[in-house]
Amino acid sequence: MCDALRPGFVARYLSLHVFLLLAVVSGVWWAACVRTYQDWPLLQYVIAGVLGLATTYFVWAVGEPFGDVRVLAAGLAFFVPIISLSLVRTS
Repeated sequence: MCDALRPGFVARYLSLHVFLLLAVVSGVWWAACVRTYQDWPLLQYVIAGVLGLATTYFVWAVGEPFGDVRVLAAGLAFFVPIISLSLVRTS
């Protein structure tokens, strides 16, 4: 939001490493809270669906250089979180 209001705000004032560290910490926290990956299956699929929609929007928004493959890339981006969840749940 800040970057939309002032272009370059995030790049100048916030480090990408902070966001990556927060992602790793939240992943470790989630892994500690969930006893097995079979717990809360509906919540997991809802989150995967929301992330799928977000990645689809992101790929569509920045996918202008993809040209004709833009629709295929956006469609595949929707299924990446869902497939990843399915792979994690089966192991």
